[in-house]
Amino acid sequence: MARRRETAVTRPGEPVRMAAAGRVCGQVAGPEWCERDVLARGLCRPHYRRAAKGLPLDPDGGRLVGVTPSGHGVWGVLEEREDRLRCHECGGWYVALGVHVGMVHDGAHAYRLAHGLLMSTSLNAGPLRERLSQAARATADRLPPPPPQSDLARERAERGVRLRRRPG
Repeated sequence: MARRRETAVTRPGEPVRMAAAGRVCGQVAGPEWCERDVLARGLCRPHYRRAAKGLPLDPDGGRLVGVTPSGHGVWGVLEEREDRLRCHECGGWYVALGVHVGMVHDGAHAYRLAHGLLMSTSLNAGPLRERLSQAARATADRLPPPPPQSDLARERAERGVRLRRRPG
């Protein structure tokens, strides 16, 4: 019996795997159930990969973004008032929350993990964030153009690409 290629749930370079017909994952994914097709061991691709890496299936541990309390704030949400952000740990209001967290608490990375914030979430209040982005744009405009790549550097870069594409 031939497998139907159009329903495979694989990515390029992986062995072809088929979704189990009519079965869905059923793992708790935030406030609702995951309804993706089952790949293996009763799990969909994202949940299967998390389990294979030894990570919890639900990265938020059952906490709901914007609902579950987290310290002095709410899980996954930075509270902003006028030109300051509230620290989940101590409840203080800071213009540069990242500086405060780095000096007083465990650092920005651990803080974001502990309170469900995205790693891309800025820990600076709005006006400071705007001033920093304007300064970065002005600095980028003043930089000289990058020097042309030498033949040796270009050859090494191309060789690296070829090695990464090599199957096996």
